[in-house]
Amino acid sequence: MPHLFLLAAMTGALAAVAVPASASDATKPRTELAATDPTLNPDEIRCRRIEMTGSRIPSKRVCRTNAEWDRMARVGNEAARAIVDKSIGIANETP
Repeated sequence: MPHLFLLAAMTGALAAVAVPASASDATKPRTELAATDPTLNPDEIRCRRIEMTGSRIPSKRVCRTNAEWDRMARVGNEAARAIVDKSIGIANETP
């Protein structure tokens, strides 16, 4: 049960949904979109407010490049996937 809570917390914290601004954006190459949309440029710095659990300070501003944010999301998703795979393996074991 603690694994499910951890998985839900990690998934909620790291989930990001990318939606094109318009239908025509879906057909443009990513490099062309990067010139007009700063969130697609891997070298562009983007700041986010991160809530600090257990802290008296409500949030902390963290600035990283888009490439770093993408890498962090990918690593977090891989960790969550590993937890789920491990818990499924444990549940399927017969004593």
